[in-house]
This record gives sequence, structure tokens and C-alpha cells, in this order.
Amino acid sequence: MSLKAAGDLKRLYSRLDPSKETVVYCQSGARASETAGVLQQLGFTNVKVYDSSWLGYGNTLDAPANNVTFFNVGMFNSRLLALLDRVNQLEKELAEARAQK
Repeated sequence: MSLKAAGDLKRLYSRLDPSKETVVYCQSGARASETAGVLQQLGFTNVKVYDSSWLGYGNTLDAPANNVTFFNVGMFNSRLLALLDRVNQLEKELAEARAQK
């Protein structure tokens, strides 16, 4: 992987003021660190990485956010595994029934 050319990066961030504080974040902080480095190379003087990024903020249930939807992934995975177990059981019973014919 490689970065865009410097001119393309300058155009990409042209709406931001390089003299103002700029806080970057992503899902976990890794890509934000790369973005912070790019911005510094482009002359931004006050760049900060929100280290917790969305994983930290999104897991704070009382954090303000627009259009919030809570999805219980653990419960979904539990139900999905139960469904998978049931399908496997039915396939086993079907194979046994076919074998008896």
C-alpha cells in the first residue's frame, strides 16, 4: 500500500485549517496515527490522535451520538450459534432417515 501523492493529500485536507487543533480518530487508533503523521507532514501544527477512537467512544453507552442504535452482538452470536446447532441436528436426522430407507 502507498499514500496518495502530496498534492492529492493537500487537496484532500484543503478544507481544514492547519493552524487549528485537529483531532483524528478511526476504529481503533491505528489509521488515525497514520493520518496524524500525514497531516504533520502537510504542515498541520496541532494534530492529536484520539487514541481510544471509536472503540472507546462507541462502547461508552452514555456518550453523546446522533442516530444511536444499540446492537447486542453477543446475544446475536448466541442465537446464531443455537440456530446453527439446530440446523446441524436436523441435517443429521435427515441423513439418518435417508439411510434407513
